[in-house]
Amino acid sequence: ATVEKGVRRPHQIGDSSVILGDVATPFDFLRDEFDPVHSHAVRAGADALRDARTSCFYARLAIEAAVTWAFDHDRSLKRPYDSSLSALLHEPSFKDQMPQAVFLKAKEAIRFGNRAAHEGTPLSNRDAVTAVSHLWEFTYWFGRTYIRGTKPEPGLRFDPASLPRPGPSPAATAARIRELEAEAAASAAALQREHELAEQNAALAAEIERLRADVE
Repeated sequence: ATVEKGVRRPHQIGDSSVILGDVATPFDFLRDEFDPVHSHAVRAGADALRDARTSCFYARLAIEAAVTWAFDHDRSLKRPYDSSLSALLHEPSFKDQMPQAVFLKAKEAIRFGNRAAHEGTPLSNRDAVTAVSHLWEFTYWFGRTYIRGTKPEPGLRFDPASLPRPGPSPAATAARIRELEAEAAASAAALQREHELAEQNAALAAEIERLRADVE
């Protein structure tokens, strides 16, 4: 993967910035370089045994943040015409980089997230734990591939027992999840506009330098 250098900016959706104080989480390897992915993943894990619908939604959102980052920064990837998460995940230049098992688990986690946002039928805690486990497998591969600093150690495994015990909290409704989904889409669009503006500014600066060189 050929990755562009750039600032990794966090973006907040709802209260997805919730971190469990200084308690270690299975997703800590993402914290330093991929804060948006990390915060969404931690929220998914925090709610897995408390609010399955919210947990599955944030698991999907974490995968979406990671995939979007990859297509924004990895110049070896070919962006498909369809910009949906499913199309990006299935794009061969991205899909072929990961083991088939990781790809299938990412698809399954996304499916749980879609159910959380668009179906009124309840999701179980088992569904949420499965989604978070699959999310971990995907982000572990993502971290091993794209983290420039200290990568997660080889051979790590996800332990469902590491998920926090649930406390009293009302479960989110499908309507609330759709509100969070709209917030996520708006935030992603803003980040995309910021990325495009940065590219335009860089191209303009390069053109100015070229013109100056011609004058000299």
